[in-house]
Amino acid sequence: MISTTTWSDSGIPGHDVTSTTRGELLGAKLRVTSSGVGAAFGNYIILDSAASTITTVYPKGKLVLTSSWSKPARGASPLITMEAHMDSGYTVEDLGRGEPILGHTTHRYSETLGYELRVAAGSDTCRRHRRIVTELWVTPDTRVPDIEAATKRLSSLPTPMLGSDVTRILAEKRGEKIQGVLLKRTSTIHDSAGHGDPVVTHARWEVTEVKHALIDPADFRVPAGYKSEDIRKLAPRVDSSMRSAAALEAAKQVFRRMCGQGSA
Repeated sequence: MISTTTWSDSGIPGHDVTSTTRGELLGAKLRVTSSGVGAAFGNYIILDSAASTITTVYPKGKLVLTSSWSKPARGASPLITMEAHMDSGYTVEDLGRGEPILGHTTHRYSETLGYELRVAAGSDTCRRHRRIVTELWVTPDTRVPDIEAATKRLSSLPTPMLGSDVTRILAEKRGEKIQGVLLKRTSTIHDSAGHGDPVVTHARWEVTEVKHALIDPADFRVPAGYKSEDIRKLAPRVDSSMRSAAALEAAKQVFRRMCGQGSA
């Protein structure tokens, strides 16, 4: 079992947020449970790398949805897309040995990168620029589950509302220079939509627990009595419903917030 904590603060009231993620690994399956911001009603996700499937379990509604991570759902076309275009000045500085984290040796790096984020919703588009300076603590110990990589892969999957290549592009860039399992990172993010001063956000992500323990295989099975749906078969119908007037208006509101245009 591995637990992580994420914290970020942009200085804007209400934007100081903390969340915790717990991952349990059983063979090719990883069960991910979150608490804090973004968590709801005890929902959890099971990623099966052997079957290339993602199973989302909703205990409150007694519902299970299964989708694929190997390719987008058939017929699904995101209402909003985000593309990252990297600046040429990507740099990594080797800071030498880091302090042990949870008994694991680490190596420290400083990473500086910038990219233009291009957001599109139908015919509406905007561009914003981000510059991120990050310090990373990486362990060569491959016995530590790489939950950050699994979480990033999950967050990069397209949905009917949003499709983004940002996570994949940044992960590929880092992978060219830094090898190992990430145990901690601290970042300062300058985010500008081209209107006024950029918003500066300070963020921290770290592994807070690594424990080897017996895991109940039942935790990785679909609970009895739950309704199960394969979202891959439902995709054309889901995509059609996402084109409703209410969904399109919701996408516009999300687009405006992402592009610093308020909610009007």
